Amino acid sequence: MKKYIPLCLLAGFIFCMLGWGYYALAQKERAAKQATYAAAEHLLVYSDLPDSVNRGMAGAFYQRTGLSVQIQTMSDRKLQETVTDMGGQEKPDLIIAAEQVLRNVGSKGLLRTCSVTGAERVLPSFKDRKNRWLGLWYNPMVFAVSADYYKQYGHTLQGWQDIVKQTNCRILFPDLAATDMAGDFLCTLVEMQGRDNTAAYLRRIQQQRISYAKTWAINVRRVAGGEVDLAVVDESNAAQYQAEGAPLVIVYPREGTSYWLTGIGLTVWNHESEIAASFVEWLLSPDVTRVLQQQQVFVEYTTTPHPYRSDAAGKRLVLFPVKKEYTDEGRSVLQDWWLRTVRFGRDR
Repeated sequence: MKKYIPLCLLAGFIFCMLGWGYYALAQKERAAKQATYAAAEHLLVYSDLPDSVNRGMAGAFYQRTGLSVQIQTMSDRKLQETVTDMGGQEKPDLIIAAEQVLRNVGSKGLLRTCSVTGAERVLPSFKDRKNRWLGLWYNPMVFAVSADYYKQYGHTLQGWQDIVKQTNCRILFPDLAATDMAGDFLCTLVEMQGRDNTAAYLRRIQQQRISYAKTWAINVRRVAGGEVDLAVVDESNAAQYQAEGAPLVIVYPREGTSYWLTGIGLTVWNHESEIAASFVEWLLSPDVTRVLQQQQVFVEYTTTPHPYRSDAAGKRLVLFPVKKEYTDEGRSVLQDWWLRTVRFGRDR
C-alpha cells in the first residue's frame, strides 16, 4: 500500500491544481463580463425613486433606444450626502430627486445647464431659473373622501375652508412633522397665508373630529376601510387605491394645493452628454407614464401636452403659486413650530 501513497498524493495535487485553475478561469471570465457590462453602462444615475420604478425605467429606456443606463436607488438624504461628499465613489452623470435636493445640489455648483429637446415644454414654475434642473412630475395634495360620505356631503366639500365647517366629518390629517413631504405641505401653507393665518387655520381643523397619521398610505387605507370620512393625502396613493376599486373619490381643493415635485439634474461630472440628453428627453415623453403606472405610481406631469385629470366634481387641479425657497433647516424649524403651537399647543 505504501508504494501507492506517492501516486495518491500526486493525483490529489493534480486535482487541486485543476480545481484552482478552473476557479481562476471562472473568476477571470466573470471579471471580463463585468467589465464589458460596465463599459456598456455609459450613464450612471442616482435616484430617490423606488427601486422597482428605477429598474422599470432603465429597462424601458433600453428597449426604446438600445442605450444602457445604470440607476442606483438611494434615499433623499443619502443621495444628497453622497453627491455633495463624493470621496472615492463613482460620480453620477444625472440625479433624479425631489425638488429640494436638486435645489441644494445646484446651489453647491454641482449641476450644469440642462438644455435638451423638450425642456421648453416644462412649465417655468417646474424648472430652475438657471436651467440646472428640470421637473419631471409632481404629486399634489388632495382630499380622499369616502364614497358614501361624498354622496351625502360632496357638494359642500370642495375646498380647504370647507373642511373646518364639516362638524360631522371624521378627518385624517398628515402629521406635519413626520415626513419631508408633509413639511413641504406646511411650508407651502405658510408661504401662501403667513404663520399666523396658517396656525389659526390648523387649530380650527384640530377642533374637528381629527386624527393624525405619519404615513400617506395609511391615510388612504383608513378612508377605503370606512374608519374615517376624509383624509388629506397625496394624489398618487389615493389614485392607486381608487384604481384598485377602493370606495373613495378624489377631490381637488378649489383654492389650490401644494405639490411634491420630482426632477432631474445633469451633474458637472457628466461626460456622456448625448446619452444623458436622450435619457432626459425620454423621461419627458409619454413613455414614462406607462412605466410609472405599471408600478402603481400615479402623478401629474410638468409638460403641457400631458392631459390633466379631473376630480369627482369635474374640477381641474389648481396649484398654489409658490416659490418654495425654504431650506431643509427652515422646513425643520417650521415643523417644530407646528408641533409646539398647534399640535400640542404649548406656545401661542
